[in-house]
Amino acid sequence: MSDLIFATPWWLLALLIGGGGFVWYTGNTRMEKSLKSAGIAIASLGVLLALLSWFVVTDKEYVEKQTRKMVEAINHKDWPALEKLLDPHTSLEGVYKNRDELIDGAKKTADSIGLTSVSITGIEVKQTDTVITADLAIMSYQDATLGRPAITNWRFDWENTGTGWKPVRIEPLQGDQVGKDEVLRRLQHP
Repeated sequence: MSDLIFATPWWLLALLIGGGGFVWYTGNTRMEKSLKSAGIAIASLGVLLALLSWFVVTDKEYVEKQTRKMVEAINHKDWPALEKLLDPHTSLEGVYKNRDELIDGAKKTADSIGLTSVSITGIEVKQTDTVITADLAIMSYQDATLGRPAITNWRFDWENTGTGWKPVRIEPLQGDQVGKDEVLRRLQHP
């Protein structure tokens, strides 16, 4: 329900504002004050929802923005920025047990594969109870693939740790182009 209030789909906003305008116009041409008032109320509801959607950042929106920042930090090899975005206990699928190991492993892996750029091609964020999951499709260019793009799939599990939403688990997923085992095999151990 909160998604409809704070992350209202554009089509619903258009329906409310356009429908309210139509009801007002109909009331105006018929000179019916109650229809005009109803039209203004419907359109005002649409405007109110649009403002709420614009100004209120939901937990899912926050997680998506922070996930994008993490990928951008990796793209620029800005390891201090990545460190600020991770929780000290963030782990990666049994390979890295904490943030320090993860960042050290990311540096070594980026160097070993010759990572030149990385970007998100798709993201889906879902919230279930106290966990927000961001599933990503990431395209990277690297020397290991002779400069051709490689698309890998990842899952970031976020939890509210008391200091805000932080990623607690990261795992590669089976993809169409690059499999989970291939990703895990290429990760450099600290």
